[in-house]
Amino acid sequence: MAIHTDCLNVIIPIENIERCGVAGGLSGVLSYEKDRGNKAIRCDDFLYRDGSMGSHDVEVIITYWHKMGLEPVEVDVDGNESWKDLCVVDMFGGPTLPCNWIEFEWLKERSITYVYMKGKPKGRLVSSVKSLNGLEL
Repeated sequence: MAIHTDCLNVIIPIENIERCGVAGGLSGVLSYEKDRGNKAIRCDDFLYRDGSMGSHDVEVIITYWHKMGLEPVEVDVDGNESWKDLCVVDMFGGPTLPCNWIEFEWLKERSITYVYMKGKPKGRLVSSVKSLNGLEL
């Protein structure tokens, strides 16, 4: 499946959520966010998405996941940064740093952008946690 992107997106592989310090793994996160009424949450079989319209809120999300044990960024021997355990994606420009595990595409005829796990089929487009039967890509 693929996840519809809006404004600024924090994308995390579900396997990373399952291995970090979040109580209850993905199901715990989804339950907590549902209780908060967070409509920014989306997930497919491989990726989890949270996001915001502003960079400050994205920083708060990144800080939370860092405290849970994820490493947001890695630096190579030449000093170049890339996303590691999560990825920030701008809906207009794609990943804000290089990210080797995500694909970003623009569906021009519908004027929407989406991401999916590299090496996995696009499948259906997820626009919310409830819409797992979205647009076929």
